[in-house]
Parts: sequence; structure tokens; C-alpha cells
Amino acid sequence: MNDNDDTKNIEKIKNNMREFCDHWLVPGEDNHPGDEKNVERIGKIQDHHSYNLVDGKNKTDSGENSVDNGEKNDIGEKKNELTKKSIIMGNSFFSMNHPPRELILSPWLRAGSLGYIFGKRGSGKTWFAWDMAINISKGENFGPWKCEKPWKTLYVDGEMPIHSMQEQLRLLATPPFDNLMIMSHETVAENDNLILNLCDRDQQEKMLEICVQNEIRIIFLDNLSCLFAGMRENEADDWEKVSSWLQKFQRNKISVIILHHANRDGKDMRGTSRREGAASWILRVSKNGNKNEIKKGTFFTTSFDKNREDDGVPERNLDWSFVTENGKTRVTHTPTDTKILVYDLIADGVDSNADIAEELEITKGMVSRYATKLASEGQIKKLGNRYVLI
Repeated sequence: MNDNDDTKNIEKIKNNMREFCDHWLVPGEDNHPGDEKNVERIGKIQDHHSYNLVDGKNKTDSGENSVDNGEKNDIGEKKNELTKKSIIMGNSFFSMNHPPRELILSPWLRAGSLGYIFGKRGSGKTWFAWDMAINISKGENFGPWKCEKPWKTLYVDGEMPIHSMQEQLRLLATPPFDNLMIMSHETVAENDNLILNLCDRDQQEKMLEICVQNEIRIIFLDNLSCLFAGMRENEADDWEKVSSWLQKFQRNKISVIILHHANRDGKDMRGTSRREGAASWILRVSKNGNKNEIKKGTFFTTSFDKNREDDGVPERNLDWSFVTENGKTRVTHTPTDTKILVYDLIADGVDSNADIAEELEITKGMVSRYATKLASEGQIKKLGNRYVLI
């Protein structure tokens, strides 16, 4: 396009705008294209005439004169388009200053990370997540992990009645809860007349907006099955309805923790494994304790199935107890006794030396030593190549 063409286009724009101002703006109003009513009229005129009042081009033109509907930035590049600016030379990448994201719980939970807490029904994962959220919001340590300051926290529940959530909150802690926010599926139904469903695009965008506007830094979603209706858990492609939305939280440095159910054997999360790829960490909750103990409280073991911050993580496996007495729940944790893990695996049907060693990531010799101790205590016996409970 030469200078003469540019001049003609400028004159065309001027003529279009004169015609617009003379015939279409409402007398007595603020006759400016930015006026809300007149912006609507501009759109109607353009749709009617297939003409763009801004650049003077016909929408139906093709080739050199066709209109590109993609928005452009200040230097003429399309917005949301991958450009060479995102490619960094190796030397520059090596020396660039890009500080690590803040630690929420040291040394493994960082701002902007995605993580999962999963376990069988009734294993104790909600107790664990609730206590974790409360402590983070107060800036208090959780278990063996350090929390240096309070973090604004949102707990979203899609399953429990409000009174049950209140009861757990009252048992676990006392006010103030200045940095803790709760969204229940019941409050959404009562106040917004909606079924809470985070597969819905509008609800996704609104949830992100709420978190950004309220400076939320960590959000708990309890749980995947209840909050994401209509998504087939076993279909990898269905997860795409959610994964791109979760990435927006990460870009805003908001940590997302999703609670989910384990599969039947309790070893993995239920459904497609594709969701695990973007996770920074995955924590398994396994129920333990004998029947008499369970009557007094909730007992479980936590272990990391995945952790990108694995180096230096203290107490990889922890035994937790939530025991309620006199209206308060006392939470304790201790490093897991591997002997108990061997016993629990045998009880769950993982009963060969090799399988136990693989599951616990220890040697077969160590399994044999723990099995010998359990046998001497009268808890197990060996039948051929298998261990069985007594």
C-alpha cells in the first residue's frame, strides 16, 4: 500500500465519522463514541453496513483489504499470539534474574503451584485439608512444615452441609479468621440460585475474578467429583475443560489444591492420569489405626506420590491423629513407622516381598526385617512367598 492509498483511507474514515455524527448520534446526549448508548449504535451500524467505522474497510473485502478481527497491541502485533519475543537466548536465560516463587509451606508448597490431596472415602483428607487451610490463613506452622506469614485462603466445598463444616472449624481452631474465606455449594444455591459447577466457563471465570479481586493466594477445591459436574473422570480430553482454567491461577501466582478420591485399591487418584502432569505435588492420605482407635478419632498416614520440591522434604511419610476431647480436636503428627506401613500393605493385599519393596521404595532385605518383627509379634505369618495377617 502506497502513500496515496493511505491518504484515501484517511479521507474515507473522516467521511464515515462525519456521516455517523450527523445522522446517528442522539441529540442532547454526550455525543462521543465512548458513550455507552452510542457504542451500541456504532456496532449496529457496522453490522448493518458490513463496514468498519474505525479503519474504513469493508468487512466482506478479501485479500489485501480484508479486515483482521484479531486485536492488536501497540506495535501492531496480534494479542494472544505467540511471538519471537518469548524466545530467550541461552546466555541471557542463564543470567536473567527470575526469583523463585514464595514458599507458603516450607519447603514444598509454593505460590502458584497445583497440587492434589487424594484418598479413599473416609480416609481423613477433608480433616487434613481443613486444618491445613486454617493454619496457612493464620500464618501458623502445619505439621512439620513452616509457614512464615498469613496467606489469604479460600476453601470451596461442594459436598458437606454448612453445619458440618462449621462443626469441624469450631473443633479445629478459634477466631479470628481474618484471612480465611469459605464458599459452600449451599451458599451458592441460596445466594446466587446456582448449582456450583466449575466445569461451567462463566463460573470458572467468575471464580478466578473473585480470587484476584480479593487477593486470594491459595484456593482449596473439595472435591473434584462434586465441583466439576459433567466431566468424565476417565476421559483425558474432558480434563481440558479445566486444565487451561487452572493455568490462569498459576499465572496469577494463586496456588490451587484439589481434593479427590482414590481408586479402588487406594494407590492412585481415580480417573485419567493426564491431570497429574501439571501438578507440582500429589499427596496420598491412607487410613490407619485399629477399630478401637478409630472410635476415638481420625487416624491416617500421608505420603507424597509426587513432589517437585522433593529434595529436603522432611518426614516424607507422616502418621496423623485428629482426636476430639472436651469440644476441641487435638492434631498430632509423627514420622511413620515403616513396620506399620508393611503391615498395612499386607492387609490391603500387597503381600509379596517384591511388591512391598516396590511400593515403599525400600530394599527387599528391609522388607524381610520388618516382616520378621511383625511375625515375632504374632501379627503376620508367611505362607510360601506371601505374607498373611494372623
